[in-house]
Amino acid sequence: MRKFLQRLLAAKKSVRLFAEEGDPASFVDGYLIRVCDEYVLLLSVDEDGAFDGYCLKRTENIFRADTDSQYLQALEKPIEKREIADPFGGEEMTLKDVFSRLAKEKILCSVELFDDADTKTYGFVTEVSDGAIVMCEIDEYGKEDGTVCLLSKGVTTVCFGSHLEKRRFCRIAQ
Repeated sequence: MRKFLQRLLAAKKSVRLFAEEGDPASFVDGYLIRVCDEYVLLLSVDEDGAFDGYCLKRTENIFRADTDSQYLQALEKPIEKREIADPFGGEEMTLKDVFSRLAKEKILCSVELFDDADTKTYGFVTEVSDGAIVMCEIDEYGKEDGTVCLLSKGVTTVCFGSHLEKRRFCRIAQ
């Protein structure tokens, strides 16, 4: 799978990734920015082909990758002029690096464990260690809802800059 994803990255093709075996209808559309041993980084697009943040997925959990479908080709039209930029500027990108940057820049993110949407936590990363992260959890109304510690080894998806995170962030500002 990794070699196939690397070819798609080199070709700058739109892609649909499936990584939640418990929910095979769950997918993310976009453009690959990086394919690493442990994670892939995707610029996500919504159903209109508009930018919808970034998504980091555990490489080993991706069980299907689609490209060249009519739907994905239609998504390319609105975003073809947009530069598909690496938010990490080509620097090393371990999970700890990602969380450290999210903490430093105080970026609202969502973190999912074990490819299970029921484990998704929205919030701000406040502490990062080699084996865990601590987050200030934000509820659906934009209010602080306690502190949560997550083991890094269970993290399968990290998203930031998407419409979902932006809606929660807007509620925080109110």
